[in-house]
Order: sequence, then C-alpha cells, then structure tokens
Amino acid sequence: MELLVPALAIAFGYRAVLGDARRGELDVLQTYPLSKPTFVLGVYLGRVTALLVVVLVPLLLVGAVVPFVGGTQSSVLATHAGADSAFLYLRFLTLTALFSMVGLGVALAVSATADSVRAAIALGLGFLVVLVVGLDVGIVAALGAGVVGEGSLQWVLALSPNSAFRGSSSEPSWARCRRRLCARPSPPRTSLDWRSGS
Repeated sequence: MELLVPALAIAFGYRAVLGDARRGELDVLQTYPLSKPTFVLGVYLGRVTALLVVVLVPLLLVGAVVPFVGGTQSSVLATHAGADSAFLYLRFLTLTALFSMVGLGVALAVSATADSVRAAIALGLGFLVVLVVGLDVGIVAALGAGVVGEGSLQWVLALSPNSAFRGSSSEPSWARCRRRLCARPSPPRTSLDWRSGS
C-alpha cells in the first residue's frame, strides 16, 4: 500500500490542473465568477472520488470475501491476534483513504506548478521516489548519525507520510500482539521451503 497508493495518487493528479490549462479550459473558466481555490477544490474532489473508488473498493471486496473463504492461519507468515479484528480493518481503510487524499493533494500541487507534461511527470516521479524511499532513508540516516534521538523518533517519523501511514495502520495490531503471544512460524531452512509452503 505504501507504494501503490502514492503511485495511484500521482497517476490521478499529475495532469489534473495542467491538462485543463493546456486544453484552454482555464481560459474559459476565467469568464465565469469562479475563484481559483474553488476550481482547485472542485478538481480535487472529483479526482479524490475516483481515486478512493479505485483504492477502497478492492479492499472492501477483500474484506468481505476473506472471512468466508480463508482465515488468518498461515504456515509462512507471522500472524497475531489482531489480524481478525473488523475494527482494525476499518481503521486501516480509513487511514488508507486519508493517505490517498494526502498523496492526491501533493499530486495536484505538482500539476499546478508544472508548465509541461514532461515537467509534471518528472516532478511526480521525483515526489514518488522521495515519498516512498527518500524520507525513510533520511530518517534512518539521521537516526544512525545521532541527529535524531530515540525520544524524538516518533515525531520525526510523523513527518513522512509513508512512515505515518505505516505506524498508524500497523501499531494497533502490534500493540494487541504484544499483550498476547504472537504465533510465529519457524523460519524456512532453504528456498525450497518457501516454494513448498512448509
């Protein structure tokens, strides 16, 4: 989700304002009593509606099907007592929706500042790399260099949307796991163990 959601947000928003400007639609809209913030808000609301449908509908379908077909038992993955909580899944859906909305907001900012499609693609890809890899690598480097202490780590992690999403969506499950005994499978001895599922 940490890669998919920002990539989808960039795809949905990198040409939103730029495309309207290149087609001359902004010139037409200037003849109406429509403020720029209202226009951008309208574009955002239209794009975020489509983005949330694409992101949340598959997750809702999976959430509806899994209780009837499978379970949380796995011989390969570590599981915990919070894996079957409907409340935690709804929390995950809500945080995923918020994460999508933040990513789309940044993508619209990219679209509004770019002066060409090529620049919008470059800025969008740059944002994606910084969001998915750069901020977390920077935080780890700052922690390793002693610039960030363990006491302030949670506040620094909140500055990275990916870290904030990861921490917010998984922390309740792991906190519940710490209160109970987590079921951990034995590690595979060879790559054949992974393929055979034993």
